[in-house]
Amino acid sequence: MSKNTVGFLNSALRKKVAAAVLLGAASVGSAQALTLSSQTLNGAELSDLSSPGLLALDLSFFSTAPVALEFELDAADVGQSIAFNSIVKAVGGADFLSDLHLQVGGGAQFSSIGSAYTLSGQDLAVTPSNTPLSLVSVHSEGQNELYLGDPFSEGKADWRIQFGNLQQGERFVLNISQVSAVPEPTTAAILALGLVALFLLSRVRRPD
Repeated sequence: MSKNTVGFLNSALRKKVAAAVLLGAASVGSAQALTLSSQTLNGAELSDLSSPGLLALDLSFFSTAPVALEFELDAADVGQSIAFNSIVKAVGGADFLSDLHLQVGGGAQFSSIGSAYTLSGQDLAVTPSNTPLSLVSVHSEGQNELYLGDPFSEGKADWRIQFGNLQQGERFVLNISQVSAVPEPTTAAILALGLVALFLLSRVRRPD
Protein backbone atom coordinates (compact mmCIF):
# COMPACT_ATOMS: atom_id res chain seq x y z
CA MET A 1 0.00 0.00 0.00
CA SER A 2 1.47 3.37 -0.99
CA LYS A 3 2.21 6.17 1.46
CA ASN A 4 -0.40 8.34 -0.28
CA THR A 5 -3.04 5.66 0.23
CA VAL A 6 -2.11 5.26 3.89
CA GLY A 7 -2.24 9.03 4.37
CA PHE A 8 -5.64 9.21 2.70
CA LEU A 9 -7.03 6.43 4.91
CA ASN A 10 -5.62 8.04 8.04
CA SER A 11 -7.17 11.35 7.03
CA ALA A 12 -10.54 9.72 6.36
CA LEU A 13 -10.44 7.85 9.69
CA ARG A 14 -9.42 10.99 11.56
CA LYS A 15 -12.31 12.94 10.07
CA LYS A 16 -14.81 10.20 10.94
CA VAL A 17 -13.57 10.15 14.53
CA ALA A 18 -13.72 13.94 14.69
CA ALA A 19 -17.28 13.91 13.35
CA ALA A 20 -18.25 11.39 16.03
CA VAL A 21 -16.67 13.62 18.70
CA LEU A 22 -18.56 16.62 17.35
CA LEU A 23 -21.82 14.68 17.40
CA GLY A 24 -21.21 13.57 20.98
CA ALA A 25 -20.31 17.08 22.09
CA ALA A 26 -23.42 18.48 20.47
CA SER A 27 -25.63 15.93 22.20
CA VAL A 28 -24.38 16.80 25.70
CA GLY A 29 -23.68 20.49 25.20
CA SER A 30 -25.80 23.42 26.32
CA ALA A 31 -28.90 24.46 24.42
CA GLN A 32 -28.12 26.15 21.13
CA ALA A 33 -29.13 29.74 20.53
CA LEU A 34 -30.37 29.13 16.98
CA THR A 35 -33.37 26.81 16.71
CA LEU A 36 -33.98 24.71 13.59
CA SER A 37 -37.70 25.44 13.23
CA SER A 38 -38.46 23.70 9.93
CA GLN A 39 -36.70 21.69 7.26
CA THR A 40 -37.38 20.53 3.71
CA LEU A 41 -34.88 17.75 3.05
CA ASN A 42 -36.30 16.11 -0.11
CA GLY A 43 -34.77 12.77 0.88
CA ALA A 44 -31.50 14.16 2.22
CA GLU A 45 -30.27 13.34 5.73
CA LEU A 46 -29.29 16.03 8.25
CA SER A 47 -27.53 16.04 11.59
CA ASP A 48 -27.67 19.42 13.32
CA LEU A 49 -24.48 19.67 15.41
CA SER A 50 -24.95 23.32 16.33
CA SER A 51 -24.06 24.93 19.64
CA PRO A 52 -24.18 28.52 20.94
CA GLY A 53 -22.33 30.74 18.47
CA LEU A 54 -21.98 27.96 15.88
CA LEU A 55 -24.23 26.64 13.12
CA ALA A 56 -22.77 23.19 12.31
CA LEU A 57 -24.42 20.75 9.90
CA ASP A 58 -23.68 17.25 8.60
CA LEU A 59 -25.72 16.96 5.38
CA SER A 60 -25.96 13.94 3.05
CA PHE A 61 -27.57 14.27 -0.39
CA PHE A 62 -29.13 11.21 -2.04
CA SER A 63 -30.36 13.16 -5.09
CA THR A 64 -29.98 16.61 -6.64
CA ALA A 65 -33.14 17.88 -4.91
CA PRO A 66 -32.47 21.06 -2.86
CA VAL A 67 -32.54 21.37 0.92
CA ALA A 68 -34.18 24.28 2.76
CA LEU A 69 -33.58 24.90 6.47
CA GLU A 70 -35.32 27.58 8.54
CA PHE A 71 -33.79 28.83 11.79
CA GLU A 72 -35.30 30.98 14.54
CA LEU A 73 -33.17 33.52 16.40
CA ASP A 74 -32.86 33.57 20.16
CA ALA A 75 -32.20 36.77 22.12
CA ALA A 76 -28.46 35.98 22.19
CA ASP A 77 -28.30 36.10 18.37
CA VAL A 78 -29.77 39.56 17.87
CA GLY A 79 -27.21 41.96 16.42
CA GLN A 80 -24.59 39.22 16.26
CA SER A 81 -23.00 37.00 13.65
CA ILE A 82 -22.55 33.26 14.01
CA ALA A 83 -19.88 30.84 12.77
CA PHE A 84 -21.02 28.35 10.13
CA ASN A 85 -19.37 25.11 9.10
CA SER A 86 -20.66 21.98 7.46
CA ILE A 87 -19.87 18.50 6.18
CA VAL A 88 -21.64 17.92 2.85
CA LYS A 89 -21.75 14.51 1.15
CA ALA A 90 -23.18 13.11 -2.08
CA VAL A 91 -24.32 9.58 -1.23
CA GLY A 92 -25.21 6.70 -3.52
CA GLY A 93 -22.23 6.61 -5.86
CA ALA A 94 -22.86 9.95 -7.60
CA ASP A 95 -20.51 12.91 -7.30
CA PHE A 96 -21.72 16.49 -7.22
CA LEU A 97 -22.43 17.47 -10.82
CA SER A 98 -21.21 21.05 -10.67
CA ASP A 99 -21.59 23.85 -8.13
CA LEU A 100 -23.03 23.62 -4.67
CA HIS A 101 -25.13 26.74 -4.05
CA LEU A 102 -25.59 28.10 -0.54
CA GLN A 103 -28.13 30.89 -0.10
CA VAL A 104 -29.37 32.65 3.02
CA GLY A 105 -32.57 34.65 3.01
CA GLY A 106 -34.97 36.45 5.30
CA GLY A 107 -32.57 39.29 6.10
CA ALA A 108 -29.47 37.19 6.85
CA GLN A 109 -26.23 37.34 4.84
CA PHE A 110 -22.82 35.70 4.71
CA SER A 111 -20.52 38.21 6.40
CA SER A 112 -17.38 36.12 5.83
CA ILE A 113 -16.53 33.33 3.39
CA GLY A 114 -14.28 30.74 4.99
CA SER A 115 -12.60 27.54 3.84
CA ALA A 116 -14.05 25.02 1.37
CA TYR A 117 -11.99 21.86 0.85
CA THR A 118 -12.07 18.15 0.03
CA LEU A 119 -11.26 15.00 2.01
CA SER A 120 -7.70 15.13 0.63
CA GLY A 121 -7.31 18.74 1.77
CA GLN A 122 -7.60 20.32 -1.69
CA ASP A 123 -9.10 23.81 -1.58
CA LEU A 124 -12.25 24.39 -3.63
CA ALA A 125 -13.01 27.62 -5.45
CA VAL A 126 -15.78 29.77 -3.98
CA THR A 127 -17.52 32.60 -5.86
CA PRO A 128 -18.16 35.33 -5.22
CA SER A 129 -15.80 35.96 -2.35
CA ASN A 130 -16.78 39.55 -1.56
CA THR A 131 -19.07 40.06 1.44
CA PRO A 132 -21.69 40.62 2.68
CA LEU A 133 -23.77 38.57 0.24
CA SER A 134 -26.62 36.09 0.24
CA LEU A 135 -25.62 33.55 -2.46
CA VAL A 136 -22.33 31.64 -2.70
CA SER A 137 -21.25 28.89 -5.12
CA VAL A 138 -18.72 26.22 -4.17
CA HIS A 139 -17.16 24.57 -7.24
CA SER A 140 -17.55 20.97 -6.18
CA GLU A 141 -17.84 19.11 -9.50
CA GLY A 142 -16.47 15.56 -9.27
CA GLN A 143 -16.44 15.51 -5.45
CA ASN A 144 -18.58 13.31 -3.24
CA GLU A 145 -17.61 14.83 0.11
CA LEU A 146 -16.57 18.35 1.01
CA TYR A 147 -16.12 20.54 4.07
CA LEU A 148 -17.12 24.14 4.67
CA GLY A 149 -15.46 26.19 7.36
CA ASP A 150 -13.61 24.31 10.11
CA PRO A 151 -15.79 21.32 11.08
CA PHE A 152 -12.84 19.33 12.48
CA SER A 153 -11.07 22.15 14.37
CA GLU A 154 -8.07 22.00 12.04
CA GLY A 155 -7.40 25.74 12.01
CA LYS A 156 -9.45 26.35 8.86
CA ALA A 157 -11.45 29.56 8.43
CA ASP A 158 -15.08 29.47 9.53
CA TRP A 159 -17.80 30.98 7.41
CA ARG A 160 -19.93 33.56 9.25
CA ILE A 161 -23.59 34.51 8.93
CA GLN A 162 -24.91 37.86 10.15
CA PHE A 163 -28.56 38.49 10.94
CA GLY A 164 -28.94 42.17 9.99
CA ASN A 165 -32.01 43.67 11.66
CA LEU A 166 -33.63 40.36 12.59
CA GLN A 167 -35.05 40.25 16.11
CA GLN A 168 -35.69 37.51 18.66
CA GLY A 169 -38.19 34.98 17.30
CA GLU A 170 -37.68 35.98 13.67
CA ARG A 171 -36.40 33.46 11.15
CA PHE A 172 -33.97 33.15 8.27
CA VAL A 173 -33.59 30.41 5.66
CA LEU A 174 -30.50 28.52 4.51
CA ASN A 175 -30.93 26.83 1.11
CA ILE A 176 -28.36 24.31 -0.16
CA SER A 177 -28.71 23.00 -3.71
CA GLN A 178 -26.74 21.39 -6.51
CA VAL A 179 -26.55 22.94 -9.97
CA SER A 180 -25.91 20.56 -12.84
CA ALA A 181 -23.45 21.51 -15.57
CA VAL A 182 -24.83 18.72 -17.77
CA PRO A 183 -28.06 19.47 -19.69
CA GLU A 184 -31.05 17.34 -18.77
CA PRO A 185 -31.85 14.67 -21.41
CA THR A 186 -35.00 16.50 -22.56
CA THR A 187 -33.13 19.79 -22.87
CA ALA A 188 -30.29 18.14 -24.80
CA ALA A 189 -32.78 16.51 -27.18
CA ILE A 190 -34.51 19.82 -27.86
CA LEU A 191 -31.19 21.51 -28.55
CA ALA A 192 -30.17 18.73 -30.93
CA LEU A 193 -33.47 18.95 -32.84
CA GLY A 194 -33.08 22.72 -33.10
CA LEU A 195 -29.61 22.37 -34.60
CA VAL A 196 -30.85 19.78 -37.12
CA ALA A 197 -33.73 22.07 -38.12
CA LEU A 198 -31.37 25.00 -38.65
CA PHE A 199 -29.08 22.82 -40.79
CA LEU A 200 -31.98 21.58 -42.96
CA LEU A 201 -33.34 25.10 -43.32
CA SER A 202 -29.97 26.36 -44.55
CA ARG A 203 -29.82 23.54 -47.13
CA VAL A 204 -33.32 24.38 -48.43
CA ARG A 205 -32.51 28.08 -48.82
CA ARG A 206 -29.15 27.47 -50.53
CA PRO A 207 -29.39 28.25 -54.29
CA ASP A 208 -28.56 25.45 -56.77
